Amino acid sequence: MQTFTSAQYAKEFLVSKIVDEAVRTGVSLSDIEVKELYFSETYWTLPDMEEVNEAFDHDYDSAEYEEKIEGLIRSFCVEARKNNRDELDAWNEAFRTIQK
Repeated sequence: MQTFTSAQYAKEFLVSKIVDEAVRTGVSLSDIEVKELYFSETYWTLPDMEEVNEAFDHDYDSAEYEEKIEGLIRSFCVEARKNNRDELDAWNEAFRTIQK
């Protein structure tokens, strides 16, 4: 099982899986939408997150974005559960690392 030494590494893993799932399923994600996945009020985030948030707030609907990301996460989990249990286990471990 994969272990994550920091919340940053865990977050980077989760973001990469969401982006990969978007590519796999043909869902488009803009650069701003991808960067928004790194948002955190209290922990490591991208250095330009303030500008990213301003652009996101101006150009995107939060509810639609959250629905899109939730759909990608569900799709990833269903696919991983069927075809790559190790990926799902790594996802869960990354999620637990961030929760700490």
